[in-house]
Amino acid sequence: MRGVSIGIDIGTGSVTTSVIRKEKNGELRLLGVGKALSEGVRRGVVCDHEALARSIKKSIHNASKASNIQVRGGTVAFGGASIRSALSRGVVAISRADGEITDEDVKRSLQAAEALHPKNPNREIVHIRQRQFWIDGEGDIKNPVGMVGMRLEVEALIIDGEKRSLQNLVKAFDQAGVDIDDLIFSPIAAALAVLTPAQKELGVMLLDIGAGESDYAIFREGMLIDAGVIPVGGNLATYDIAHMFKTSTDVAEAIKQKYGHASPDAFSKGDVVRLAEFIENETEIYSQRELAEVIRARMADIFELAEKALRQNVRTMLLPAGVVIVGGSSFLPGLREFAKKAQDIGRKEERLHKVRKIFGKMGERHKKAKSS
Repeated sequence: MRGVSIGIDIGTGSVTTSVIRKEKNGELRLLGVGKALSEGVRRGVVCDHEALARSIKKSIHNASKASNIQVRGGTVAFGGASIRSALSRGVVAISRADGEITDEDVKRSLQAAEALHPKNPNREIVHIRQRQFWIDGEGDIKNPVGMVGMRLEVEALIIDGEKRSLQNLVKAFDQAGVDIDDLIFSPIAAALAVLTPAQKELGVMLLDIGAGESDYAIFREGMLIDAGVIPVGGNLATYDIAHMFKTSTDVAEAIKQKYGHASPDAFSKGDVVRLAEFIENETEIYSQRELAEVIRARMADIFELAEKALRQNVRTMLLPAGVVIVGGSSFLPGLREFAKKAQDIGRKEERLHKVRKIFGKMGERHKKAKSS
């Protein structure tokens, strides 16, 4: 249908299909969303294409039903621990006799950058994005088309992924009978949806905190200058809660969904979580404050690694537009306030010591309850 776009996001926690229509006045209207539990995906990497195909089918069906539009394919957003980014440079001679640079010259310079990127038969390039250009040695040029020179040089950001994982993703869509119009790295897709041109021009980091991992994309002066994967996601907090409550991950996720919070200061000593609310005949009682401390420790790990990603490029450390957080864990209460003061939490070792101390308290309490 004309004017309708379909986006399919493959995450560790869920497969989400969105149906969007562009109105005559240029505004975008969300017609419907279909979600399904993501099966066959671990830390963003496809480990069972048949299970993922079932999830894709269910998500597509739910989106078609919600939007009253038959969905047959769309642009697929994906992440995964195998995604890597690297810089490469390419140089070409200007083709026109008068020295005016054309779109074709830009295309050839990017192809030259791709050719100089180290070849690996086990990896496949997903995106090539220009960071800046040089004309006859003069740099810091964003768009050289129409300018005049003899030699064009480009610095490009190349994003690639493990070929086997990408092939399994494509295979899952083939089995589901769903067409892939294009593949796009998840944080880049999210940036297209939520970031403004002004934010990208000033300098901004988009941090997508998913279930299995967290992806990021950094923009400055309107250009994508870095993107990658942080191997920590919301599921690790769920595993910590399962350890703390001595229970299953399903129950731990339910506890996180209802009582999860990133700020221990929001609770007093009297605020508790009763396990009987989630498991019949359980008598254990836990502190909401300690629960928040465990969750905060994992969120702090994510922000620490995000800061490390920023430090890899000195120019990106000044981001006037800040960090925009998206993804399932971005809805965690208290996360925004915590993110603002994340640098004051202390070193990672101190946080882990605190978490172990909490787990120790829980174990002692559990032993006392058993003996009584």
